[in-house]
Amino acid sequence: MAKPDLTIGFPVYNGAALLSKALASLLAQTHRDFILHISDNASNDDTAELCQKFAAQDNRIIYVRQPHNIGAVKNFRFLLQQAKTPFFMWAAHDDWWHPRFVEENILAVKNDPFAIASISRIGGCLQGRQVSVSAGTFPLRGSVKENMRTFWSNPQDAARLYAVHRTEVIQSSFPDIPWIHAFDYLVVALALQFGAYLEVPEVLMWRELPDADRYLRIVDGQPLWFRLFPGVPLAYYMIRNCNPRYYATLARSLLSMNVTAHRWYMSNRFPSWVIGLNRVIPWLYSKGWVQDTARERLIRRATEKDSQVDQP
Repeated sequence: MAKPDLTIGFPVYNGAALLSKALASLLAQTHRDFILHISDNASNDDTAELCQKFAAQDNRIIYVRQPHNIGAVKNFRFLLQQAKTPFFMWAAHDDWWHPRFVEENILAVKNDPFAIASISRIGGCLQGRQVSVSAGTFPLRGSVKENMRTFWSNPQDAARLYAVHRTEVIQSSFPDIPWIHAFDYLVVALALQFGAYLEVPEVLMWRELPDADRYLRIVDGQPLWFRLFPGVPLAYYMIRNCNPRYYATLARSLLSMNVTAHRWYMSNRFPSWVIGLNRVIPWLYSKGWVQDTARERLIRRATEKDSQVDQP
């Protein structure tokens, strides 16, 4: 094997049910010159046993078990800090990849000196069956200001976090701060200061879609003020960590992002409030976006309650 040019960081916690499929697809990549570094975040299921089994069969794997759970962000950072290769990518235990994923994306970055990363299109799956395609992988190839403006106007699912990155860039873009909601948005946006994100226009990666309320439950764990305005910590750390030359570009985009995040949380957690507030401050809770979402939420909740009553 040639000298590895890529480190694949594989953070995992209690992933035994799905990680075998993920690891097998990574080890089957046509680009074989990589290090697969697994950081087990003190799992209490069969994760350790499965990872050790894979490591015994392939010398490209480094397996580390954290002595205690250090949290997801620190586990991601740990793997990134260990990387010594020119390229780096994270891989989640519930995702899987086409054999050409690494080859296509690493070649794209190597062939474009302005590119900092490349990601293929990503299929969203339910129980292993593709039902959608991610809207968050489109290329960002303009100037830094154009890319930031485009990204913050509609960051979608921030799938670019799982791109093949130039290691030096992504290490410089991962701030040592406490966990905040949408931390992945922050990392991608800070990386945009250094160049472009490319897209391989083919689905070469798949991931299981989270349940609809997953991100709401995450925000629910924050103090009340940050639940109502979940984008505030993100905006604060973006301004704190980015180059001041981009402040003017960011101001309007971050304000718009905060309004959207507030509407999203309110319409999903307090739909009846939103319908009432629309009559008082219609400029914030517009009928065309928030009120319809709130009504849909109320209808869904009522339907769920009815279905529960009907069950024997």
